[in-house]
Amino acid sequence: MTLPRPRIVVATSGSGASRNATETAAQLASAFEAELTILHVVPAVEYRVGRLAPTLPIARQLDDPYASLVLLDARRLAWAKGATARPVLIAGEAPQAVVAVAGRLVADLLVLGATRRRWPTSARAATRRWIEAHAPCPVLVVPAEELSPTPVVSEPIPVASWARNELASCCCGDESRGCRCYDAV
Repeated sequence: MTLPRPRIVVATSGSGASRNATETAAQLASAFEAELTILHVVPAVEYRVGRLAPTLPIARQLDDPYASLVLLDARRLAWAKGATARPVLIAGEAPQAVVAVAGRLVADLLVLGATRRRWPTSARAATRRWIEAHAPCPVLVVPAEELSPTPVVSEPIPVASWARNELASCCCGDESRGCRCYDAV
């Protein structure tokens, strides 16, 4: 009796956090030989209008997922980590579409990216919490990488402390005061 391959769904938006989530999902898919599905949700293109009811977006799967640059980039990231991925492009509301696709594919794991909490991203955090509450499978939230601090610029290194071959590569030729060529780099 063969066991079915596990299924991993990763939702991507093209942000740094979702790129980290895609890389993590691809590493997991490669390690566990799982089926990887990369999902990107775009705004709805069709709406249902009722007489007295509010306008509601109609969610539907778009025909050409390769038209999305976000999905192409995510597939490239997954391929670099050793996993093949199936792209899915949905037009509709993001949280409902992510939960619906995870349920339709009977996913074993749903991977999402998370940014640090700031005022502009509070809507994203609420969306992520809604997905976590309604998902039909476990949800792995991958945090965004912290930005590295800006390197500290120090004083130029005196010429006497440079190696001999570095003196030969100085483009300004001013060896008496120290080379200023590398200050701009």
